[in-house]
Amino acid sequence: MYNINAILPVDIALKGIYPVAADAHCRFDAVSREYRYYIYRDKDPFLEDRAYFFPYTLDLDRMREAADVVKGFEDFTSFAKRNTQVKTFDCRIYESYWEREGKCWVYHVKANRFLRGMVRGLVGTMLQVGRGKIGVDEFADILRGRDNQLADFSTPGHGLFLFQVSFPVSILPENKL
Repeated sequence: MYNINAILPVDIALKGIYPVAADAHCRFDAVSREYRYYIYRDKDPFLEDRAYFFPYTLDLDRMREAADVVKGFEDFTSFAKRNTQVKTFDCRIYESYWEREGKCWVYHVKANRFLRGMVRGLVGTMLQVGRGKIGVDEFADILRGRDNQLADFSTPGHGLFLFQVSFPVSILPENKL
C-alpha cells in the first residue's frame, strides 16, 4: 500500500487492496457511486482548492427541497453535457441531500450511475434555486424538460469529489467469500 501510494498523484489515495474475480470490471460492475460537492460562502484560503467559493446568500431549505425532487426522476437528459455517447440518460438516484460540514455546505448524491457533467449541473441549478432565481417547481420543470440548455453547468470541478464506489460481493473470487 505504501509503495503504490508513493507513486500515485497527490489527489488519489489507495485505502485498500482486494482480490476480485478475473472478469471483474471497475466501471461496469459498480452498483453505486457517491459524489459530494463542497461550497463555502465565507472567504477561506484553506478551502480554495477543495471547494467552490460562492459568497451569495442562499436559502438552504429551498436547495434541500430541490435535492429531494431529484430522487423522483430517472431521466437526467437535462443534466448531461452535449455530445455524450451514452445509450440512455436514465439514472437511479438513491440519495440526494444538502448538509453542513464545518465551514462548507455539501451536496451528497448517490446513484447507480452518473452522466458527464451531471453533478455539477445539478449543483449549479440548485444554487440558482437557493438564490431565488428559479423556484423548486421550475427546477422540477428543468428535469422534465429534457433540455440541457436549461440547466446551469457553471460550477467548477474543484468542489466535486468522488466519495465512494460500491461493488457487489459477487465480484470477489469464490475462495474469498
